[in-house]
Amino acid sequence: MKAYTVVNSQYANKPTFVQHKGTKLGWNITTIDVGRDWHMWKKPMWLRARLSKDKVADDDLIMYCDALDVTLRATPERVEQLYCKYFEGKVVFNAEVNPTVWTDKPKLEYAVHTIGEVFPFINAGVFIGRAKQVQEVLTSWCKAFWKAKPFVNAGNSGCDQAPLILAWSADKHLPICVDTKAIIMLATRGMMLDTRYVEGLAIQHDN
Repeated sequence: MKAYTVVNSQYANKPTFVQHKGTKLGWNITTIDVGRDWHMWKKPMWLRARLSKDKVADDDLIMYCDALDVTLRATPERVEQLYCKYFEGKVVFNAEVNPTVWTDKPKLEYAVHTIGEVFPFINAGVFIGRAKQVQEVLTSWCKAFWKAKPFVNAGNSGCDQAPLILAWSADKHLPICVDTKAIIMLATRGMMLDTRYVEGLAIQHDN
């Protein structure tokens, strides 16, 4: 498995950086440093470019995780085992309990095919898939930027989930699924942590 994260320069070597949390478990994470001027839309753009530069094979398993708020709690081998058993052929994203809402932005419409059970909504902070499918998703994600212009200045650094949601809502054939039962990973924003789901979780995203 090839693992990547995107981070801006001033945080690349912080002690809380995800790479430091995962080294004891055998993770080797490639850091893509996008400079000091951070914007969330750099994440899919720079990862897409880096995968092309690295000339990864179509069937290479790729994991992306945000750098500062993700805890890796299982080995790469365990994560790959779970992916192959439950999500093979898809780019699986971590889930969260609430939809993405910005009070000063248009309401994001989630197509029916994007919403699951238990933890129903897609979160962009962690995803895993074969390189070919990951590149397909990243390409559609980036193409959706023009539809997501109102979100370019959301918060302090834009909203990367808005173009992802718009891309998947518009094309149900994108090879995307969501880990709605927290089999591998979970984004904990907006929820009271339930030990039934957090205990044994391989990747915890405290976004």
